Amino acid sequence: MHRLSVTIDAVTNDIFKLSRPNTDVDEIFKTLTMIVGLRERFSKATPIITAKMNVFSFNKHQTHDFIGKCTELKFDQICLAKGYGPAEVTTTLHRMEYDKYSNGTIDIAESLFDDASGNQSVRTQAGCNKFDGSGI
Repeated sequence: MHRLSVTIDAVTNDIFKLSRPNTDVDEIFKTLTMIVGLRERFSKATPIITAKMNVFSFNKHQTHDFIGKCTELKFDQICLAKGYGPAEVTTTLHRMEYDKYSNGTIDIAESLFDDASGNQSVRTQAGCNKFDGSGI
C-alpha cells in the first residue's frame, strides 16, 4: 500500500457521531497510530497517510485540534475541506486564523475561506475539496 487517505470529521466522539454515526473516532486514531508505528519500526516511507476533515458548522470549532492531533500523530498530509449539505450546516473559516499553517503538510480548500481575496499564504490542494473548482 502506497497511500492511505481517511476522512475524520472531528477529534471527539460526541462531534464525530454527528456526521458519522455508529463509529468511534478514538478507534480510528488508535489504528492510524499503529500504522504510523509500524511504518517507523520498519523504516518505511509508506503508506503516506492523509487525514481529511470536512468542515461544517457543528465541527468547525475542532479544526485547530484536528490539525494538532494529526501533526502529533505524524500524518504526512492534513486536508481541510468544505463540507457540503443544507445551509444550516455549511460554514467558512477566517483566513487569518489559518495563515500560520503555511507549511507543506497542511492543505486547506480555498472554498473554505470567507474571503478568497485575502492573504494567499495558505496552500491549497487540488482535489482537497472536489467542489472548490480545482479538480480532483
